[in-house]
Amino acid sequence: MNIPPVDMQKAAEVKRNWDKKVKPKDSLGVLEDIVARILSIRPDLTCQNMKPVLLLCAADHNIIEEGVSHSPQKVTWQQVENFARGKGAVSLMANDQQVTLKIIDCGVNHDFKPDSLVIDRKAGLAAGNFLHTKAMDPVSASQAVENGKDLVRLMCCEGYDVIMLGEMGVGNTTSASAICSALLKVDPRMCTSKGAGLTPAALARKIDVIGQALAFHGFPEEPFSVLCTFGGYEIATMVGIILEAAVRRRIIVIDGFVTAAALLVAFSMDERVLPYVIASHRSRESGHALILERVSLRPLLDLGLSLGEGTGALMSYPVIRQALHLYEKLETFDEAGVTNSVEKLIRECDDES
Repeated sequence: MNIPPVDMQKAAEVKRNWDKKVKPKDSLGVLEDIVARILSIRPDLTCQNMKPVLLLCAADHNIIEEGVSHSPQKVTWQQVENFARGKGAVSLMANDQQVTLKIIDCGVNHDFKPDSLVIDRKAGLAAGNFLHTKAMDPVSASQAVENGKDLVRLMCCEGYDVIMLGEMGVGNTTSASAICSALLKVDPRMCTSKGAGLTPAALARKIDVIGQALAFHGFPEEPFSVLCTFGGYEIATMVGIILEAAVRRRIIVIDGFVTAAALLVAFSMDERVLPYVIASHRSRESGHALILERVSLRPLLDLGLSLGEGTGALMSYPVIRQALHLYEKLETFDEAGVTNSVEKLIRECDDES
């Protein structure tokens, strides 16, 4: 993969420009860092020409046979059809934010009608029960990764420069927890939570299933092997999306725990993806915080979300857009006719040193 470095000179220039704006130094906090990150990737991006898309990747997981989810598998396809009709939280939010929503069938155990607006990128029909077998064979996993890369190429042809990730799949937090445990080498208890909602007994069962699966598969460490062993088709597709989006110098906005697990796999394959990624929020899932800490990403929001779907990514989009708007429109001290207190502070600090 030929992932180019981001433009650190541009990032430094943005930082210098922020210090000329009519405000106290560093007073916009993370917003200043976000603009530097964005413009180091896409130097010509503005509020007016920014074109975002949310790729919602859906797939099923047969690990639910082990009682790790309270929802039946059919909820996956039912929700996907609901999203395609413009209903559900993610569809309502995308419409409100004027973000294009594309719903991708990566491995749902259901046949959608041709007129359903669901994009067919099936690499298989539901990931296998990884307590007894690998979730995906290498061929189908590779196909899912390639499907993700192809999606990014298509999005680039359509002019999208901000690619947000979302997901849907009953049981996929179990896959994400297993991936997190394997790649971070932590006890499953540290990175496994209730997902869509579990009783204490069911959560204990979920943790036990992951621990047994890790032992059964011999605690795999190589990232693609971990992906094949535990990941779903939607996670593999998102790995491909992240890798190719970095190659194509696109801004990547991840959502919650499951999208972060895809990032962890992609990062473990090639750390050069990281400067292209923005963490939209920190979810309630314990493994999400561990992944963000491992890759040193500071989330924009912390609202106690656990819905998934891409809702956290969409929630962060106004923050990202407002940061760019302020950078573009906020006057300098000279333009506003205000004494440059930042320059004075910098001189005083230099004198003291």
